[in-house]
Amino acid sequence: DDATVAKPAPPASHWSADSHSVRAQTMRYLGQAAALLISLPAKESRGKTYGIFAARASDLLVTTRLLIDSPAAAQDQQLRSLLEDLELVLVQIARLRTEKNKGDLDLIHQAVEQGDVLARLNSAVATNQSSE
Repeated sequence: DDATVAKPAPPASHWSADSHSVRAQTMRYLGQAAALLISLPAKESRGKTYGIFAARASDLLVTTRLLIDSPAAAQDQQLRSLLEDLELVLVQIARLRTEKNKGDLDLIHQAVEQGDVLARLNSAVATNQSSE
């Protein structure tokens, strides 16, 4: 009988099955991402070393991908959309390590502003804190 065939188990995840733990890890990550975006040098900055920002963005990209693929993002379309937009910005920042075109930082700031990424990050963190 086809109705008794077991469904495959969900893939193993880096995140704990405990939803509170997942939410705490997600909020910690979103706070770290917001801190990175806030600390980016101004558009007008010249001659700055962007290596530390690029390295931090690369580290955050791993977590971003894990979160995008997590059940939490599958259940929350706003979170998923934020993570996908954040992933694009983090990729641009990570590229600063190897490509130091004058316009790169301007494009990153423009992407953050147009996607309202920082405001959405702050809203997600504030919403979670008020629900606890």
